[in-house]
Amino acid sequence: MRQDMQNFDIKNIIDKDFINNFFNSPVFQKALFDKQEAQKISVLEIKTFKEFLEGPELISLVVRYTLSYAGKEREIFGVAHVTGLWKPIYQYLKHVYESGFNQGPVQVSKPLGYFDNINTLFYFSAPGEPLIKEIEKGQDNLEEIFQTVGSALGRLHQIPPQIAPQYNYEKEDKEEFLEYSLGSINNSRLEERKKQELRTVTQKIYQQEGRYLKNQSFTHGDFHPKNIIIGDKIYFIDFSAAHIFARESDVGDFLAQFSKGYFGFSQRKVLGEKRIEGLRQKFLSGYFEVINKDDYTVEAINLFEAKTIIKITIHVIRWEEATEDSAKMITRLLEATKEKL
Repeated sequence: MRQDMQNFDIKNIIDKDFINNFFNSPVFQKALFDKQEAQKISVLEIKTFKEFLEGPELISLVVRYTLSYAGKEREIFGVAHVTGLWKPIYQYLKHVYESGFNQGPVQVSKPLGYFDNINTLFYFSAPGEPLIKEIEKGQDNLEEIFQTVGSALGRLHQIPPQIAPQYNYEKEDKEEFLEYSLGSINNSRLEERKKQELRTVTQKIYQQEGRYLKNQSFTHGDFHPKNIIIGDKIYFIDFSAAHIFARESDVGDFLAQFSKGYFGFSQRKVLGEKRIEGLRQKFLSGYFEVINKDDYTVEAINLFEAKTIIKITIHVIRWEEATEDSAKMITRLLEATKEKL
């Protein structure tokens, strides 16, 4: 067991007495109320969303708290890791919040602070439903939402990037992508012709990607319809993968996940191909209201979209049963990838 695990019992943040005392401590009250008069806080509910284990040890928790104070209820999230992993994430979230995403139609949740003594980041919950739920319902206002989201992503890419880490492209992405993808393809039950087609497009992405790293900016790193919350306002959430990288990677990631992502329902059946394409264009038109559109940017978006489609394909190969439906899905994904290259 690591020494840092011995020194911190992460279960404290789901102990009602412990967390109630913490929320009423001067350090948290200052973060929550700022210059306003402090109020007594009552913890009404503690709900654990995710638990992460390393062997038998609990190393990370994601928890939602329902609090009552000043005659109202508010929800906040706490994310903790025994090593203090969330401390830099707090800095990224604070940076985005203070760079214009604390107001307007698209925001990020207000971060309350990172507290070293309990290795936990607290932030206000984003009220609403994930965009993927709105897509599944086929809501009438999706076109407006997509254009607004695209424009806001463009603004995100204009935030001064100094706060985020530079992405170690060769080590963390390029080589891992090639090795993992080819290994999954080679070990699959696909017919050899299909394997060869997938190997070819994967290697093509690997060879071309280095050409499209010019437009380095602050990037979300995991920008897809589950990390966008739709309510009275729109919220971007989960900046745990934020870094400095090619800004087109966020755009391609979103387009691939929206169009081809595997979310337990068929976007094609709910929306139809024509509306899917229309929504893609609304998202891009919003983005290009903020970011200059040129041939290089369009090619880079296509490349990163193709890369994410391959990742979706590998997920289907590795985790879905080998059925006629999954075989058809792989064929569609492969054709979609080749179209982008």
